[in-house]
Amino acid sequence: MTGPRFLPFERPVDWEAVDAKWLFEETFFKGHPSEPPLSASQAFGVVPQEYLESMLERQVMSATKGLENFKLVMPDDFVISLRSFEGGLEHSRYRGIISPAYSVVRPRDARVCPGFFRHYLKSHELISRLQVVATGIRDGKTVRYDMFAELQLPLPPKSAQIAIARFLDDKTNSIDCLVAKKQRQLELLEEKRTALITHAVTKGLDSNVKMKDSGVVWLGKVPEHWAVTCLGRFARVKSGEFISNQETSGEKQPPHVYPVIGGNGIMGYCADYNEECPLIVIGRVGAHCGNVHLLDERVWVTDNALILHDMRGFRLEYLTYFLQMAQLNKYAIQTAQPLITGSMLKAHSVVLPPLEEQRSIVSFLERHTARIDALKDKIQQSIELLQEYRSALISAAVTGQIDVREEVV
Repeated sequence: MTGPRFLPFERPVDWEAVDAKWLFEETFFKGHPSEPPLSASQAFGVVPQEYLESMLERQVMSATKGLENFKLVMPDDFVISLRSFEGGLEHSRYRGIISPAYSVVRPRDARVCPGFFRHYLKSHELISRLQVVATGIRDGKTVRYDMFAELQLPLPPKSAQIAIARFLDDKTNSIDCLVAKKQRQLELLEEKRTALITHAVTKGLDSNVKMKDSGVVWLGKVPEHWAVTCLGRFARVKSGEFISNQETSGEKQPPHVYPVIGGNGIMGYCADYNEECPLIVIGRVGAHCGNVHLLDERVWVTDNALILHDMRGFRLEYLTYFLQMAQLNKYAIQTAQPLITGSMLKAHSVVLPPLEEQRSIVSFLERHTARIDALKDKIQQSIELLQEYRSALISAAVTGQIDVREEVV
């Protein structure tokens, strides 16, 4: 085996360096299908599948097929994703069964404190070493138990492991709570931004204007002098054009200088363009179909996107805000690949204020959304700094670079 077998740091004199295979063994016990299905997440560790689904609001694995092949996981076991290694080993607090796509690793040495290794096996120091030995490319990297087994791991005295685990549990919980509060602030700001846009593009800026029923349930009442119509009466819709992967580059460098626009924005660069800007591009297919982008440079729009052109009566900025507010993804045809068609887009209801009002609305929204976006950026930066500090704190503690014994009561 090649790779970083030895510890890349100076450990405290009373810490041992032991091969992982002497501390952890791989287990192959099959779990009974009646056991609760578990799944692994970088954010939550190994948790009951229903819990993870409710947290992420998406299906993460099937709990109804092939359960007889699932592996048994016990509290304080660790798992490695064999198919798409992302980082570290996930710790389990639960008993249950987990997909064969994971390798189950169990402490075999009484000197192992699972609380300490729960942090160490997710530390940057360990992940960087596993990334070196991982096989595969890009997102398909694989880490097997035999790769992990040959790595040397630090083994502090049991008392030190317990002290470090308590210290990190306390500090990381505090950091995680602060991050959660900041993430909630981001959600509230996004809600405020959405409400601001929705009100401006459907009600206007004059609170005293006379209103009328739009005749469209989700639009409700609109200013009496605004037209309510379908998009196809004022714009044409066409699809982009196919471009092969061989014609694109992941980096912007000559001759690949023109952005390639897919269903969710820029997906690379190419040496030619098929559309002049400004124009509005809407994702046509995939999980992110319905995304709306206002572009102001020459681009190549792929056949995964729809193009609005020959628009009459609309300022592009106003129509972009309106279509973003409309959440077109909700109207997608729900198949294996969600789809929005040109016909659906042309039939979609829109409101058409006078051009001067559109200009005022755009100016108002640009000012106010810029303030919200700037505040969101600051909060996001603070979250990233907290996460960096969290990672650095864990690495320093689990490698003995800081002495936490006096920090733990």
